[in-house]
Amino acid sequence: MRSTKIVVLSLGLAIGAQVGTAQADWDLRRVTTSAVCHVQPTGSSPQLGVLMSKHDTRKKACEEAKKQYDSSSSDAKRCWSYGSGTKKSCKEDEKVELQ
Repeated sequence: MRSTKIVVLSLGLAIGAQVGTAQADWDLRRVTTSAVCHVQPTGSSPQLGVLMSKHDTRKKACEEAKKQYDSSSSDAKRCWSYGSGTKKSCKEDEKVELQ
């Protein structure tokens, strides 16, 4: 019985370690009615807007969001602004400052 508990515990720790190291995918999404862009994990709910691009790290998604900025607010297929959570997390966690 004791060896069974050790095996189960070991398997649980091994599986937990694998889950903890798995990379999350990140989406750059744009709300079509306002051209506000959001960086969010793939599969998060609610999904904010239409998918613009997928990235394997949040940093890459933030960098792409920065490239998509349209300062003239004339191209509705680009980002005119960003959600407050996106601006904060890109700046604080990824060192990418969005307008």
